[in-house]
Amino acid sequence: MKQLKEIHGERIEVFIDGNKTTIPKGLSLATVLMQQKGLAFSELEDGIKRAPICNMGVCYECSVQVQGQGTVRSCMTKAVDGMEVFTTGVRVSNERETTVDVDQKEEMKLYDVAIIGSGPAGLGALDELVTSDLQIAVLDEQDLPGGQIYRQPPKEFRLTGSHEKFVFKHKHHPDVDWYMKCAVLSVEQQTILNGQNESEEIFILHIDNQKSIRARTVILGAGAYDRLLTIPGWHIPGVMAAGALQVFAKSQKFVPGKDIVLTGTHPFLLIAAAEIIQLGGNVKSIYLSQSVPSIKEVLAFAFQGMKQLGKAKELLRAYRMIQKAGVDIHLGFVPSAIEGNEIKKSVRFSKLSADGSTVDFNENLYVNCDLFGMNFGFNASSELARQAGCEMEFVFQDGGWIAKQSDDMESTIKSLFVVGEITGVGGAELAQLEGRIAGLAIRRKQGESVEQTIRKYKQLKRQAEPFANMLNEQTTLSQEVLYQLLNQQGTHLCKCEQVTTDTMNQALMDFPSLSSLSSLKLYTRCGMGLCQGRYCENSLRTWFEKQTGKQLQEDQFNMRHPVKPVLIKDFISK
Repeated sequence: MKQLKEIHGERIEVFIDGNKTTIPKGLSLATVLMQQKGLAFSELEDGIKRAPICNMGVCYECSVQVQGQGTVRSCMTKAVDGMEVFTTGVRVSNERETTVDVDQKEEMKLYDVAIIGSGPAGLGALDELVTSDLQIAVLDEQDLPGGQIYRQPPKEFRLTGSHEKFVFKHKHHPDVDWYMKCAVLSVEQQTILNGQNESEEIFILHIDNQKSIRARTVILGAGAYDRLLTIPGWHIPGVMAAGALQVFAKSQKFVPGKDIVLTGTHPFLLIAAAEIIQLGGNVKSIYLSQSVPSIKEVLAFAFQGMKQLGKAKELLRAYRMIQKAGVDIHLGFVPSAIEGNEIKKSVRFSKLSADGSTVDFNENLYVNCDLFGMNFGFNASSELARQAGCEMEFVFQDGGWIAKQSDDMESTIKSLFVVGEITGVGGAELAQLEGRIAGLAIRRKQGESVEQTIRKYKQLKRQAEPFANMLNEQTTLSQEVLYQLLNQQGTHLCKCEQVTTDTMNQALMDFPSLSSLSSLKLYTRCGMGLCQGRYCENSLRTWFEKQTGKQLQEDQFNMRHPVKPVLIKDFISK
């Protein structure tokens, strides 16, 4: 593998399993490892090879060890000069320094507002809040703001990112502290005494670098991640989220494969394909699960799409680029099995019925590739909202567990606002509008007159919602299809703990009394891996409901502190 676009600038040296290599400064560790060791650069203790799936810190498949830091997610770690990396489970020292932009003396500073997530929703909220005199903290796992949609290339590349002015608009604002490369592990409420000896409810945000901050109000905009299909072979190295490939292309100017096949239900696939092609990557084919739409469906989608001209133009540009590159697009097929290894794969595509309700395993196509990207919609990153105690509801087509909210985007917990995909997947524009509404609602609580502006944004939000709802409906596979696919022999239901559907079926036969997701989790370890159920909870839910005929309703995995894995050293030091 090689960088598909030459990166000019300073070069550094890193040591991978004892071998020195020289690389451009600014690359993520995952990019470096893929270039030097191939797709499957990580290895578990039992010799099983792993490779990145999400490329945004969700799946933990890219975890390696770094001298001085311990175990890290390589996709979230920038390679630095002299870094020593080990990919085969070698024990190393984990003494490390904190990486927070603000002064350490302000460890327990009380902010007026803490914004979790610096994607479109968080940036929209920030843009409205900075005109007030409020003290604001912005927290994000990435080292640069923008989220996945406005993802920026490393500053060392000396390139211009998309929406750069908007993303960095308030980077140096005196009332804003940026906590970048900081994962929020939990949000909890606490009662304190203020200067007048009166009690006040505040939030404490625990972060993964031995720090905590306090805030009177929290805006939670944690975003979403690609929804993959649970099918035989989906855990093989080189099967990735389409969003992961887009991040490599967009921010690293790198595509980790030669022959790429993309599949899914979402138009986002076309955007990702175009960015890969533009960079020089080879997209062999795209398989969309939808059949040829009816005239009625086309007209309905076009009518709503006219209200989203920006998105329509972006998709049209992407489609033209795909056509020009000679990429074949196939309709009405869904991937049903993957065989092979990190070098070469054979993907079986099975025909969907015309109404999309069943899979015909007798009508198949086979395609070879080394890199296979999937996107079947998105799962909302709602773990922090669930952990904090927000009232949730399960709406699979809108992203799974989503948070209930008021017209002002306030959750069922006072002063905790929820914005963006955790209120229902709707895209960057809708997320930004929700962030702005939340920011204005907070200013209104401070006594500012913002009613006219907030009404304008709420009207724009109502206009954007029908298109988002229609898109979610059109891009969600039926529960019957999902069950047919995942209930095949040998399917890894939980990739982290290597729990197959065969194991789950046997567990239910042995113990019919297993009647909840938590009981199944405890008995089989499904959902106990590093990703903490982010990739298997929805699949387990679908499997269990179909197997038993029971509706789980509010049943869900419990989300406790910490909502993401953390070094024991950091955890006990809190």
